Amino acid sequence: MTRDRSTPGAAQGRPGVCRVMTIACAIALTSVPGCGGDASSMLPGGGGGGGPPLDAARVPDAVVSPPGDGPPASGGIASNTPGATVIDAGTPATPTLALLSSNLLQDPSASQVFQQWLGEVQNNGSALICLLSVDVSFQRGDGSELASFTSFASADPYMLDSLVTMPCLQPGQIGSFYSNGFAATAIALSDVARIAVRFSPNEFAGSVPAPHAPAVTSQVAPVFDGFGVTGSLRGQLGPIYNIGLDIYPRDAGGLVLGQLFAVDLDTLQPGATFPFTTLSVAADFAQYRQFADFIDGPAPAVRGPAARPASALGAAAAALDAVRRAQRAEIQARARTARGG
Repeated sequence: MTRDRSTPGAAQGRPGVCRVMTIACAIALTSVPGCGGDASSMLPGGGGGGGPPLDAARVPDAVVSPPGDGPPASGGIASNTPGATVIDAGTPATPTLALLSSNLLQDPSASQVFQQWLGEVQNNGSALICLLSVDVSFQRGDGSELASFTSFASADPYMLDSLVTMPCLQPGQIGSFYSNGFAATAIALSDVARIAVRFSPNEFAGSVPAPHAPAVTSQVAPVFDGFGVTGSLRGQLGPIYNIGLDIYPRDAGGLVLGQLFAVDLDTLQPGATFPFTTLSVAADFAQYRQFADFIDGPAPAVRGPAARPASALGAAAAALDAVRRAQRAEIQARARTARGG
């Protein structure tokens, strides 16, 4: 996304894209104004596919990202291990899913090294892909492993059986990954000869765009000694809670610089607003992807077991979503440890 610029919302014939964006879609990068996050649970980062704003009767965004928003012109990927070849290690392989970028960051943390992996994937198939997970392995030329990560893609919020809110990628859309871990020593990036990825896509018939996704007004701003995002959330047609925004700043070459994160655990009622300011990454940026994650309905007064899904598909989606949320909590815990929080 480019700051302070509006362009026509061609996919829906709208006269322009304003700075109040519906987070139900991943915000487009180079043709619309900024979007946002919150310092309260920011993940550190050293270091956007989307489309026009969508309303409650939203037409799913299937617009391919703007020029320059995909893989490099050479046909490779944006990566800080430029000598590495991407290998699809899935069984079966997933040719309709393409890794667009990979950034492996390493920073000292006490007596260990804090490693972060950030990447992007594009759905080049014809089906809606939900709860997409990826296993990535950085390898030497002989196949020996240097580092590995597992993550779920951040993507647009969809719903199944009116119970499960899950991230899904429409055909043509791009999702973002973030994972982290600790290692005894840093690896030499020049030793990475292969990036082996294994995607695990899921299809859930009957999934629809989440109708109560919040709207956000936001922009890139100086934050502390770097650059972050500031703005506000606004509730739409129904209450939601446990809201998280995953924000992925990108450089001009498509490399993801970090994951910025915003959270509002309380109920956001229709018309209510929640202001936020994220932490920062060191480098200034004009492009970023942003995705919302939330639970539909008001926050329960007494926390108890979730309502039972209404179908076998709903049960499967709920089980996968529970795994995804547990993994996200572990990633955040490691990030807090790394920054001494």
